[in-house]
Amino acid sequence: HSYDIVILSETWLKYKISSSSIFPTNFKVFCVDRSEHTHPPDPSNPKRYRRNGGGVLIAHREDLDASSFKFSKISVRAELLSIFLSFPSGKKLCLSVFYRVGTLTCNNFDYCKEHFDTLFNSRRFCKHILVGDFNFPDLSWPVSLPCSGVEQLFLSYLLSDLGHYQLITSSTHYKGKTLDLLFSNDTGCVSDVKIHDQHEFCFSDHYAVSFSIDFDVRRIAPIRREIKCYESADWESYVGDLSCTPRTLR
Repeated sequence: HSYDIVILSETWLKYKISSSSIFPTNFKVFCVDRSEHTHPPDPSNPKRYRRNGGGVLIAHREDLDASSFKFSKISVRAELLSIFLSFPSGKKLCLSVFYRVGTLTCNNFDYCKEHFDTLFNSRRFCKHILVGDFNFPDLSWPVSLPCSGVEQLFLSYLLSDLGHYQLITSSTHYKGKTLDLLFSNDTGCVSDVKIHDQHEFCFSDHYAVSFSIDFDVRRIAPIRREIKCYESADWESYVGDLSCTPRTLR
């Protein structure tokens, strides 16, 4: 498979692991690894905190004719990452990825809401795509509000307050649950949504999701380099020139 953008949740990465060890050098990588800041323990049950696991990542090819940077206006206390892609045409796209640990409750929603409120108030973009593992095993899509609990908080905020649409309606988990969701505030910029076979990309209990982003994006042409042909060299003349060269060192 060859993709321009890769978005991952539950990366299990640590700061000691370099991006070049998991991606080719022609990819630019943004990531948020698990920590007590991004995944604070539940005050009512601190044992719920898992030091390992989690983490989110967005990577894109360097030859896309776009500049990119991480949204860092606030330090969000959730496994949530947003980046901006700015194109020469002046268009801007925002990509977000979120991993919601199933045991976290309303505090986790409050942190996410603060992040997205600040993001949308910045008015740096017009199109937004959010993907991730939301861990809502009891929901089936298309879903009709109201639901209950933390699910209602997230869905009411994303669908009603932010005006997003959810574009995945089939199972993304081997147990038949739709855990991985795809939101966008502009359905016209997302097409060809596909749920892949379970182990098509990697060994996981989730199914990979692919989709196209309908943006007019150019690719930066590679720099042409002149490479001399070693086998065509006139080595006899080369050795002769060296033998006639003064060897006085200064």
